[in-house]
Amino acid sequence: MRARFDANKDLKDPVQIQKVLAEGEAELWEFRHPDPYVLNHMPGGTKYQRYPRNGLGLPPEVCALPSYLK
Repeated sequence: MRARFDANKDLKDPVQIQKVLAEGEAELWEFRHPDPYVLNHMPGGTKYQRYPRNGLGLPPEVCALPSYLK
């Protein structure tokens, strides 16, 4: 794939560039890993949205004192 990339680096025709790009993307999709690595905090990860506020604590509306205590 790298050799084809280097061979086509000087293309100027947009149609030809699109064609070569589409072929390369199709090849990447074909050879992708069947079980890709997913970071824990990213969607699909084991810790995704475990702490939705990222350690910022409780939202202010939960911590606000009622008016009769002020």
